[in-house]
Amino acid sequence: MEERSIPLLGEETIEYLKQAHIAVFGLGGVGGYVVEALARQGVGSLSIIDFDVITPSNKNRQILALESTIGHTKIEACGSRILDINPNAKVYAYHLKVDEKTIEQIDFQPFDYVVDCIDDIVGKLAIIKKAKEYGKKIISSCGTANKLDPTKFQIKDISKTSMCPLAKKLRLELKKLDIEDVEVLYSLEEPIVKEFDTLPSVSFVPSIAGLMIAGHIILKLQEEVKKNRIHLVLEGGGMKGVYTAGVLDFLLEQSLDFDAVYAVSAGACVGASYISKQITRGYHSLVDYVDNPACVSKRSLTKTGNYFNKEFIYYKIPNELIPYDYETANHNPHRLYATVTNVETGKAEYYPCLDYRSDIEYICASSSLPMLAEIQWLKGQGYLDGGIADSIPYLEAKKNAKKCVVVMTKPKGYLCQKQNPILAKAIQLKYRKYPKLLKALENRHIHYNKIVNLMEKDENVFIIRPSVSLTIDRLEKDKKKLEEAYQLGYQDAKASYEDLKKFLSK
Repeated sequence: MEERSIPLLGEETIEYLKQAHIAVFGLGGVGGYVVEALARQGVGSLSIIDFDVITPSNKNRQILALESTIGHTKIEACGSRILDINPNAKVYAYHLKVDEKTIEQIDFQPFDYVVDCIDDIVGKLAIIKKAKEYGKKIISSCGTANKLDPTKFQIKDISKTSMCPLAKKLRLELKKLDIEDVEVLYSLEEPIVKEFDTLPSVSFVPSIAGLMIAGHIILKLQEEVKKNRIHLVLEGGGMKGVYTAGVLDFLLEQSLDFDAVYAVSAGACVGASYISKQITRGYHSLVDYVDNPACVSKRSLTKTGNYFNKEFIYYKIPNELIPYDYETANHNPHRLYATVTNVETGKAEYYPCLDYRSDIEYICASSSLPMLAEIQWLKGQGYLDGGIADSIPYLEAKKNAKKCVVVMTKPKGYLCQKQNPILAKAIQLKYRKYPKLLKALENRHIHYNKIVNLMEKDENVFIIRPSVSLTIDRLEKDKKKLEEAYQLGYQDAKASYEDLKKFLSK
């Protein structure tokens, strides 16, 4: 259900919403749509509070009002609808009219957010007072009836509202109770009808108000996820990954952890050893067998379709030659996200590694260089090197983090260049069945340079990069040069450590 939301909100926010408990008071034109959006966004627990029964007149604006639900209580219709959307949700229903006494029947302690969508001032004050007593976040809906222009809705602190009669009345009553800092949705539109027997309303105004409130809550909860999180981002670069291995070994020696690691290609390979907390393993897994034809060679490319032999690197090395600490990695609460490029869509995907014995396949896919590796088919999808679509997954990492530390393998001032024309023709021939992949390859240099520019302007990003240009290439086999690159990474990390500590603490 959440697969289309993860690219926008990030997996951490989606998981947080699954654990969240939100209370919605009032299930009418506004509240019904609040619940609808929260349920569809995967909120795990919803408390719904209403005393009313659905009538035919509700059908013009209330999502719960259907021919089949007329005569049902709103909490009954709403509870069934939530579970029809998300069978895994927990629903707590209260059939009551809220006032100073009945509010005591509801325990506010579990709530992550409280939404007030009822009409009368007495009930609104009781809800707000109780939420404040428990220190809970609350948003209150004011005045959506008798309006025609939903673009006039705003969400602000109640002290900054104007035009809305209900907001004005609520503001005065809250002032008497010495209650401050209450967010409300209100309208800057003057009431349309001056005299009426029944409060007029249309279908498209309360519904938009409800969706605005739900969106506001979800984005506020995402801010909660982000505010204390710091993510590590690791660029690829083939054998230049030994530089990153040096940086990571220094960070491991300082016992420095990050809330998540977003890594590409060789960055994902050495990042896995960072997650398992094995100092120097990243370096040795890249370098020790680089001159072994069974590990890296044109012969391997001819025989297996992979210049970097998949079976040797991703199975023989971690299981026999340089044992990988699967237990530490699998129990590490900080996830590694392996960036891969989907050959059908040409877009980057970020796979969370949970079980490294099986998820090593995604680390392999992340490192599968075009022309030098087979397309890796996993769960029916074809993948190649993550660097094609997202060489530095900083924007993805930033979705759910306040700050990012980025380890690059290119020096300051480096600009990615357009593909060599001869190589580009070979790539077009080989991957002609995948036009979106070819488009991503063609535009890679544009995307790369744009991301670097954004990072360098972002005060919440700390970049560790080679202090001098690395003299190695993607397929380097000279162990002396690789050792020098590793040592440079270690020393660059050490030299920047005091500044890094200041960045992390401020």
